[in-house]
Amino acid sequence: MYVDHEINYRNYERVDKLFQRCLMSVPNMDLWRSYLLYIQTTREKAPNGREQVGNAFEFALEHMSLDISCSPIWNDYLQWLKDFKPSNSQEEGHKIASLRRVYQRAIQTPMHNLEAIWKEYDAFENELNKILAKAMVNEHAPMYMNARAVFREKKRYYEGILRNLLARPPGHQVSGLDKEDHQLALWKRLLVYEKANPQRLEPLAFANRVVFTYNQALLCMYHYPELWFEFANFYVENNRIEESIAVYRRALVALPKCHLLYFAFADLLESNKSIKEATEVYESALQRGENALVYIQYMKFMARTSGVKAARPIFKRARTSPVASYPIFVMSGLMEWQRNKDPQVARNVFDVGMAKFGTDPAYVIEYIRFLSHLNEENNLRVLFERAVSQIPTEKAKEIWNMYSLFENSYGDLATLTKIEKRKQALYPDPTENGIMALVNRYKYMNLWPCTPNELDSFGREAAPKEDSTAEKEEEATDLLQAMKSIPKLSRFPKPDFSQLIPYTAEVGKASGGPTIPDVITTLMANLPSSQGWSGPFYNVDEVMAYLKDAHMPPPPDSDKKRKPDEEDEEEDPMVRDFNPAPARDIFRQRQAAKLSKKQM
Repeated sequence: MYVDHEINYRNYERVDKLFQRCLMSVPNMDLWRSYLLYIQTTREKAPNGREQVGNAFEFALEHMSLDISCSPIWNDYLQWLKDFKPSNSQEEGHKIASLRRVYQRAIQTPMHNLEAIWKEYDAFENELNKILAKAMVNEHAPMYMNARAVFREKKRYYEGILRNLLARPPGHQVSGLDKEDHQLALWKRLLVYEKANPQRLEPLAFANRVVFTYNQALLCMYHYPELWFEFANFYVENNRIEESIAVYRRALVALPKCHLLYFAFADLLESNKSIKEATEVYESALQRGENALVYIQYMKFMARTSGVKAARPIFKRARTSPVASYPIFVMSGLMEWQRNKDPQVARNVFDVGMAKFGTDPAYVIEYIRFLSHLNEENNLRVLFERAVSQIPTEKAKEIWNMYSLFENSYGDLATLTKIEKRKQALYPDPTENGIMALVNRYKYMNLWPCTPNELDSFGREAAPKEDSTAEKEEEATDLLQAMKSIPKLSRFPKPDFSQLIPYTAEVGKASGGPTIPDVITTLMANLPSSQGWSGPFYNVDEVMAYLKDAHMPPPPDSDKKRKPDEEDEEEDPMVRDFNPAPARDIFRQRQAAKLSKKQM
């Protein structure tokens, strides 16, 4: 560690500054042991040196005794007390009292090497007074047993956790294995266990233990916003708002570009009526780097807390910034309409956006939906014609579909037919024109003008079932579009499926593949079609894994007798105490001799 380097070169001023800077925020056992060794080396020979060293040990235990690996600090503390050579009986009595007090505290702490410390304590008491030792040991045995049981349970949750793992951001794994993701899952499992309060601690002690675990987890998961949010939210759930604010400030230092944490922090301040501080959080986020989403959330915040007028200057800054995008105009327009109840101002905002994003189909679609809510038929036709004339044909198909649907609802048959012909001329797709154009014209929500079989004969997918609704269909479409817009990142190489050759009967015969027996062919012909099966579906891998691990009984025709040397090594727990008498039992021989004498 860097601090050890400074200690070796006796740069004690720098060492003091380093410990002041990091000791309280880094609950690492190696760092704290270096601190204790440094205090022993530099302060023990001072006039009040022993007092300073003792205070340092108590200070370390106050902050690190919750660590499952804190036994080295206890051992160092005990050894330091043992090494003291008293000069009179008073100092001797003080030494014994100090050792007893530290031993009794240590054996109540769930940690590694707890049994060794318990044995040391037992020997310590017996060496002083065997009669008194029995009472002292019996008094503290239940506390030791409880600490040992807690340690054994907690140890299972620490298995696999790499507590000295270098903190790295998500997505920066060196190997193919997602080590950081696995470690995050292990830490979260441990935190769930600690939050369950298995030791039934008092509220303050319970909170301190959970906080300590979060701080240790963040040493390795420093760049994971999920842990920071859960940590801050734990304080909120316990009505400790100031501590939660402090956690968010630490989180923004660790992740200065994580907008998610900025928004969560601002919401916390807003919920506690700290409007000025929340405003500073949004401004701080913009100072880190302008972002369209930050502007949008900033506008929503100002509209909630200070009204729409206060949000307009934010919109003015956003529309002139280099990161201005169409969602900013959509947000501002809908805010004017929904919050301010002023459709004219909203229309003006959308018109300003059209000058900049008129060729973007996504923005035009949002404008169309807005005008549809206003039921402005003439303005919608003007917008449709303007959009299909400005947007390239390959990008305007969705606009044409909405145009056709609009005329189907608002226009007459002649206008609808004219729009459909214009669309068919631009997109001559036989699967969407002809008979399918009629299907799309006459269908309504989940009602179709033909049967599923008839729809299949048109070369299109079957109609949805009766229980589906237009809302679910629209939500699924929106979700699919959103998923398509997210770039897919693969951590593992994948085969090139474009090079695969589909199986055909001719290929199977040419390659000499196995032929299906007539019996199997007849069975497959009599089986019902898989298209009519709607579940339940089973995970084949899980079923096979279950069968693999299941203890199957022996077959009924297995009448082989087990040989004596094939019996289980483990004894039956129900009969293990009923062992036969030893071959040479002196007590039984004496009883038999007495019985024979009486009979004589």
